[in-house]
Amino acid sequence: MRQASRAARLVLLLLASGSAFPGAAASQTLVGLRGRDGARLDRLLAAQQDPTSPDYRRWLTPQEFGRRFGASPGDLRRVERWLRDAGCRVRRASGR
Repeated sequence: MRQASRAARLVLLLLASGSAFPGAAASQTLVGLRGRDGARLDRLLAAQQDPTSPDYRRWLTPQEFGRRFGASPGDLRRVERWLRDAGCRVRRASGR
């Protein structure tokens, strides 16, 4: 996993400290991680549209998609720990 950019870290720290919007109520922030194995995902998407493919119209469940193409469990744990260390409260981490 690549380090978060300086700008992203600054935004998260401002949100966590409450100084991004002084006097405003606490906000909720959604953090998304880039998936993995994009080339494999492209091949699957093409196969799902190809009537000659065994994967034709074989759709993945959200859980299966997360296991195959989502961020790794280790990356999810590292991001969650980084957010907590920055003062954010993580209510729910999904991806699996």
